[in-house]
Amino acid sequence: MSTTAEQLDHTPLKKGQYGTKHKSGGLTPSQVAEIDPGWIVWAWENWIPKPCSELLYRECRREVDEDQRQNKVARDQDE
Repeated sequence: MSTTAEQLDHTPLKKGQYGTKHKSGGLTPSQVAEIDPGWIVWAWENWIPKPCSELLYRECRREVDEDQRQNKVARDQDE
């Protein structure tokens, strides 16, 4: 990962629900990934410029996909 990408993951967001309007004054993408990886996935897929590194996006995408698989299995078992 390049230095620029690493810096992006640790730079407070300037827009969005976790940006400067957030009570914290702006979370970093790394902080958001810990509490809301789905938001990172959404922002990466919808924002220009990208809010974080591709590596962080891929980690969040894997986590979201795994959660969705687990939820589907749980729903299938309930039926």
